[in-house]
Amino acid sequence: MDKETEEQIRLMAYALWERDDRPHGRDLDYWFEAEQQLKISGGIGRFNPANDRVKIAQPKKKE
Repeated sequence: MDKETEEQIRLMAYALWERDDRPHGRDLDYWFEAEQQLKISGGIGRFNPANDRVKIAQPKKKE
């Protein structure tokens, strides 16, 4: 994995973690979720957390 791709995954994982109120002990869960979302969306190499936060899948609301 090149440095740019790794950085994109790291930024997405951090944004996902913040979205979920920063739970402890789930770092790998967020890493793999970010990697998957970026691959599916074709966003690896293009994710910018300042501009792309709205593209992050939101958690399902409990009813």
